Amino acid sequence: MKTILEPDRRPPAGLEPVLGVSMTALTVCGIALSALGKLPVIRWGVLRLPVLVLGVFLILCAARMWALTVPAARATAAAPEGRLVTAGVHAWARCPICSALLFACTGVLLIWGNAALLVLPPVMWMALTAAAANTGEKRLEARFGREYEAYRRRVNRCIPRPPRK
Repeated sequence: MKTILEPDRRPPAGLEPVLGVSMTALTVCGIALSALGKLPVIRWGVLRLPVLVLGVFLILCAARMWALTVPAARATAAAPEGRLVTAGVHAWARCPICSALLFACTGVLLIWGNAALLVLPPVMWMALTAAAANTGEKRLEARFGREYEAYRRRVNRCIPRPPRK
């Protein structure tokens, strides 16, 4: 079986499932180690309620990004034209599914209440950045060339921001 992908073909599931499982496992392990007393516990004190609200907000943002991205991805995969998708949620982040995963895991860690676990989201972000830069982005650049370069310059990879004109 050939494992090399043609530059214009997307892998059936992409990298997102592997990243999703890895990030979820890292989040669960961090929480488990914290609960077992194997990691230091730093409580939020008077900031507990705002941090809890922020955690819930991030999870809701993640659910919204996921809901906007998954149907669009299915429609794009079925589209014979194979155009670069730069509108909708993809105008906010180049990898909105990765953004949703990062937001969800960060939200869960905030809700858990141990500030020491907040070392994990930057580690997850670095892993997402390295994975995206070395897989999907190379494929998209090879396929779409200058159009993708312009898109990459105006849209963040994983941290969503309002579209630039």
